[in-house]
Amino acid sequence: MKNENALKQLVSDNTQPGCSGGSSSSSGTSSALRQHCNVPANDTDSLLCDICGGTFHAKCAGITDNVFTVLPASFSVTGWVCTSCRASSRKAFCQLQSGQTQLAEEVAKLKVTVEELKTKVATLRATIHDMTSSAPIPRPQSPNGLATVIREANKRKKTVVISGLQLVPGTDDATVFTNFCENHLALKPYVDLCQVKRVGKSVPQKLIVPLLSEHSATEVLCPAKELRRATDPEVCRVYINPDLSREEAKAAYEKRLA
Repeated sequence: MKNENALKQLVSDNTQPGCSGGSSSSSGTSSALRQHCNVPANDTDSLLCDICGGTFHAKCAGITDNVFTVLPASFSVTGWVCTSCRASSRKAFCQLQSGQTQLAEEVAKLKVTVEELKTKVATLRATIHDMTSSAPIPRPQSPNGLATVIREANKRKKTVVISGLQLVPGTDDATVFTNFCENHLALKPYVDLCQVKRVGKSVPQKLIVPLLSEHSATEVLCPAKELRRATDPEVCRVYINPDLSREEAKAAYEKRLA
């Protein structure tokens, strides 16, 4: 109902009165003037627009005499709308659709932001728990040093490390990674081509891939666990892991041994 009222309001704002712009008499009798041709006409050869209220000769509205003779009986049920109002209605409907699309996009962005905040809160809680339970009290750091640590930690949260992904001659590593994700993880993450690099002495070298957000990294890491079940040996040898600091990697290793 709200959409219908909004549509009528938009149409009203974008529509001029119909052919007559109103009538020259209050009763709408045969003295009404048709704006399109400004010629008086009686009610038997005129049409009334249901939106703007304007009156039109049938011929001025582009309706032939043969068609007009059979249409009035149905107008009382279906109504009739002039060309100008139909165009304005389409314009108004497009405006409503555009607004609805923009609203849906904003809601989708908010959902992503909420998920990212949930992940950050969970990570922060785990960090606080670890610090208060077993980790030694860290030495105070300078503001610049602390900012660097936080920046690097946030960068690692958005980065994944891939082991065992073979080089493809003639194809850059970013494309190799996105094609692998699309073929085996059913997703295609956005990758910054300038930030992807190979490191280490292993063959093939490990691939460092910074992603758009921590949420994007999580979307890659979760299904990557299923690669161990793949029947293709080349796929089974590919491991996708989070980018951990030395301390985090050591803690993870000790946890696996426990």
